[in-house]
Amino acid sequence: RLGSLEPGSISVPFLEALKMAPKVCGHFHLSLQSGCDKTLKRMNRRYSKAQFMEAVQMSRESIPGLAVSTDMIAGFPGETSDDFSESLEFARSVGFAKIHAFPFSPMAGTPAAKFPGQVTNAEKARRTALLTQLSDESGRAFRESFIGKTLKVLFERETDPGAYDGLSENYLRVRVSCGHALINQVREAKILSAGPECMAGEVAQP
Repeated sequence: RLGSLEPGSISVPFLEALKMAPKVCGHFHLSLQSGCDKTLKRMNRRYSKAQFMEAVQMSRESIPGLAVSTDMIAGFPGETSDDFSESLEFARSVGFAKIHAFPFSPMAGTPAAKFPGQVTNAEKARRTALLTQLSDESGRAFRESFIGKTLKVLFERETDPGAYDGLSENYLRVRVSCGHALINQVREAKILSAGPECMAGEVAQP
């Protein structure tokens, strides 16, 4: 899986090269940080939310079923309530598989620690909770989109007698019941349902 990618890393040649790399999984971690252009500028990020969305759309068109996760910071200095609402709605429109949400934490010696408009801890916690709630909602919707479809899964462990779970090629956890050992095997599994953290499926017979 590819992590800590910048939107500017995504290009047609880059995506075409990935298609020729069979060991690359269908999961990108694209760091957004904020879905508000004003906040991105204060963060000194060298992209806009439009450029971020373009990178996501290009990636999804090139790699069907791609999971996209991200990092987002709540309460960056100067982020108003309207700025945060804009950021939240943009994240909703992307449809992330997972959002890692963090409250802004000032670090000594960094310019942001001295920026005006510092957000209170209580408000940062509130905004982080809203981002986490959105992550749960969008992640559930993403998992549900695979119900009835077949995914390749690397089964890692036996959770109960005859029950195995593992990760799909696009980084989704799948659990199946099977009469023979599946640990360390890559098998195709048809997805039957999607829970909060894990999807249930049935493994194709050998």
